[in-house]
Amino acid sequence: MIRRPAPLLLASGLAAATIPVVRRMEHDYDTADDLRPSTVTAMYATYAAHTGALAWAATRRVWPVPMRAAPAVAIGAGLAVAGTATALAGMGSFDSAAQLSGTDPGTLHASGVYRVTRNPQYLGISIALAGVALATRSAYTALLAAGVIATYRRWIPVEERHLARTFGDTYRRYQTSTHRWLGQPRTP
Repeated sequence: MIRRPAPLLLASGLAAATIPVVRRMEHDYDTADDLRPSTVTAMYATYAAHTGALAWAATRRVWPVPMRAAPAVAIGAGLAVAGTATALAGMGSFDSAAQLSGTDPGTLHASGVYRVTRNPQYLGISIALAGVALATRSAYTALLAAGVIATYRRWIPVEERHLARTFGDTYRRYQTSTHRWLGQPRTP
């Protein structure tokens, strides 16, 4: 008989796997301004592990939250769709998978959805995950989503340093005109 993994053990395992990958990504950008192919492979393996854990938690409603299903599903599904659309709009701006994965800087994107947020993929995925957690009424899915968002909060400044080195004053001007997440940017 196959036993289900204990939720806290699974969350701990995901964190233990994610932290060294993020550190490796940070090291690659800070030392070479490029992600090595092996780092990108580790990054996508981590994404797959998080996706699997989130799917498991959502489909099984791990740690269910008692709330009315109809409004939770309606609002959660709306957030999931809006978040997915935002992430896809950001991804659609890139010319290649290499640019999307961080191995080719390409050009600076500052139009379309990038006028509203500097990080449409991270923002969109965060909103979508919050929507899935709400729609499934699963506290564990919300915990896993919070872990993903915390990872983005650590990673984005690393990526921004890389973009500032790559695009210089053009990127720094963009930072002053467009918020990291959503809303009005703070003046430095």
